[in-house]
Amino acid sequence: MAAKKVDALEWEVEQIKSGKEERFSTLENQMESRLGGIEKMIKKLMEMQSKAPTAAPIANPQHNLTGVPLTESKGKEIGHEEFDEAIFFHQEPPPG
Repeated sequence: MAAKKVDALEWEVEQIKSGKEERFSTLENQMESRLGGIEKMIKKLMEMQSKAPTAAPIANPQHNLTGVPLTESKGKEIGHEEFDEAIFFHQEPPPG
């Protein structure tokens, strides 16, 4: 009777071991696949970075840009509106 219990327990242990090995193998394959994808993305980003211009154009700080139209849309000019701080921050007094 004891021998049968030992055999049954050994069989269960083997089943658990094989199940863990299968799950570990599956996880390992999934991780390799994901890491491969990440590696490709990193290489692409590094290529894009190496091709990017090293200097960006900067506006002259002495140049007045407030009167320059920003863009044109369907023949209508879109310009820059002046910011009036007095109107923007004006508050009505509370009623009462």
